[in-house]
Amino acid sequence: MIDAPASAESMRHSPNGKDPLALIPAFAGTPPTWWRTLPWSVTRSGDALLLRAEQLQDELLGDPANREVLLACGAVLANLKIAAHHLGHDVRMELFPDGTGSPIVARLTVGREVSPGREDEALFDVLEHGVRSLAHGGTSVSPALVAILRHGARSEGGWLDVVSDDARRAIVGDLESEAVAITDAERSARRLLSARYGAGTLGPQFALGGAPALGELLYTLGASVQPVNEWSAGRAAKLRESALEAPLLAVLGATDDTPRGWLRAGAALQRVLLHASVQGLSATFLNEPLRHPLLRDALRSVLFADGAPQAIVRFDFSSAGSARDAHRRGGRTATAA
Repeated sequence: MIDAPASAESMRHSPNGKDPLALIPAFAGTPPTWWRTLPWSVTRSGDALLLRAEQLQDELLGDPANREVLLACGAVLANLKIAAHHLGHDVRMELFPDGTGSPIVARLTVGREVSPGREDEALFDVLEHGVRSLAHGGTSVSPALVAILRHGARSEGGWLDVVSDDARRAIVGDLESEAVAITDAERSARRLLSARYGAGTLGPQFALGGAPALGELLYTLGASVQPVNEWSAGRAAKLRESALEAPLLAVLGATDDTPRGWLRAGAALQRVLLHASVQGLSATFLNEPLRHPLLRDALRSVLFADGAPQAIVRFDFSSAGSARDAHRRGGRTATAA
């Protein structure tokens, strides 16, 4: 949930039209029509913006530390910084100013004036106008494009490991299948217990789920992300095939597996997704193995990077044009004029 963004006309003529803290919350995400709110909020508090993470009731079992919500909050911070740079200002970010036990994830204040660079302007163009289709000759991803995506991850303190060889892809594909089997078994067990004892008597840790996954959260933040239907029939085979046949399969992570590391990884992930969108790629998340500690450790063992994996992403060449859903762009206009 965010404050209603100002229109383009009011931004140009308002006395506070050049106040970045009044403008950049428009880029903190817009919930789709089928959601009422987002699991984070950006509010003004004097000369600062506060980013809060909301507790998701259905995530206690699958994600007890709200890891995916904090990854999405990191992506929100990346958007806010990019929008502030477009307006000619840097922003100072204090992470968890009241400690990691507080819902306040970050406190943002206006920093020094900056001249927006070509990179940030290209990424901001995706946030403001959506994704434009590009003509591609072939289905392979060039080393130069991979270097751009890796640069996006490194610029926010993350890393991107491209899984290009067949052996490692097969391992990732097997982990996807195994993760689906575990998840389906857990859901079946929770249904059985709920039917036998009643969901209200078991406590929230036995909820059947329903909270948005990481791909759905990042779908609201501007880059070209395709949500996955996690309830589709035969999805174990589909996820394995998706990993094996991806034009580009990558794992993104950070050096430390802590709430602060999750924020950095989320910011790195959003930059990678925006760079990919600039280059005409769309992203699909294959994060099922990351929700199970043993499978997450197994994935870590086949990566070339140190640290904790936070997202498994398949990139495809986008066939969509520049048109985007209205709810993803409505009100997302900022100008320093």
